Amino acid sequence: MENKDVRWVQRFNNYQKAFKLLSNAIRTYLEYGMTETEKA
Repeated sequence: MENKDVRWVQRFNNYQKAFKLLSNAIRTYLEYGMTETEKA
């Protein structure tokens, strides 16, 4: 049972990391808009 608890915590930590990356990407997009490369 303890093993499953550790895996759940690891998954949650990975989710938090991914959410922070996405949040930063959205914030950057909203501040600066798309670059010329992204528009192409």
